[in-house]
Amino acid sequence: MDASASGDSTGKGEDDDESSSSSVDGVVQTTLDEFRERWQQELKKEPGTAQNVAVAEQAQNQNLSVEQRARALFLEGSEMERIGKVFEAMRLYRRAVQLVPDIEFRVYEKRTPAKQASGDVNAPSEIDALSNELLEVTLDEDDENLENVDLVLRFQNLLAKSRKLFERASGDRGLIVTSAHFSDLPMEVILYILRWVVSSDLDLRSMERFGRVCRGFYLLARDPEIWRRACVRLWGVNVGNLKGSPFANWREMYINRPRVHFHGCYISRTSYLRYGEN
Repeated sequence: MDASASGDSTGKGEDDDESSSSSVDGVVQTTLDEFRERWQQELKKEPGTAQNVAVAEQAQNQNLSVEQRARALFLEGSEMERIGKVFEAMRLYRRAVQLVPDIEFRVYEKRTPAKQASGDVNAPSEIDALSNELLEVTLDEDDENLENVDLVLRFQNLLAKSRKLFERASGDRGLIVTSAHFSDLPMEVILYILRWVVSSDLDLRSMERFGRVCRGFYLLARDPEIWRRACVRLWGVNVGNLKGSPFANWREMYINRPRVHFHGCYISRTSYLRYGEN
């Protein structure tokens, strides 16, 4: 009697477990079916999926011309450089240049007319005024005899009016550049670079070539401290004092004071006598 009762209770427990598990499976299956239906509906309503976006971008890129793509890459690289992502900007610049090698100049040419149209057409720009002034000065110098003129004093007076030793050319101001211009460097840094150019080998010829570039470089190449260091290195303690010498400055002393030249060719003739010869 007890065994049959226990068997009936065990069978009923198993039937209850099976019915509960089947009900749970049914709920899970229903939930999954509902989720699939909602997902399918969302896909139909929202076409902006990753695949659709990729297809749209590919179609848009195909419609754009090569120059427009290069321009977009270049401007994006400029924006990346502005926010400090230099390596990403270089990658974009490289892709733009591979498409159109002169894309930088084309971007500048398209931006320049827009800036001119936004401003007053009748009013002369600062760049044009500066160019005209430099042209007038150049024409005056062509007609003037500068043989006995102190160019250092003359250039100092001209540069004192503009309050700048030198500045970038008018055509380079609107260009998108990725590095600092030479005129942006402090004066102390430029003089320090010139000392390295002269170096311990006293390569003053290179500094003279440097002084032929523009008025500002001409004045920097006449820096008295650089020439004084060259004189001290050449004559040492025998350099003397500039005030008691017949030279007006250290550069004149270095050029006109007699010294041994160690560059160039040296030709000599020596006669040797053998034993027994007269």
